[in-house]
Amino acid sequence: MTLELGGNDPGIVLSDAEPEKIAQALFDSMFLLCGQGCISLKRLYVHEDIYSRVIEALVAIASATKVGDGFDRTPG
Repeated sequence: MTLELGGNDPGIVLSDAEPEKIAQALFDSMFLLCGQGCISLKRLYVHEDIYSRVIEALVAIASATKVGDGFDRTPG
């Protein structure tokens, strides 16, 4: 059983982070349990020096992500 307890969990990305290395982990955490779990990131704060790179990396991952019926076994 998973309980939603109303968490507003932020992700904080500092200026020395490497967007290409952390983007997949950020993306996975944001969409874990379709964003409905109290451990999923709900907000993302990114240092302005790397903001554009983080956005580009997240957009690339989102664009390559297959969405739809989770029970569909057709290769994506």
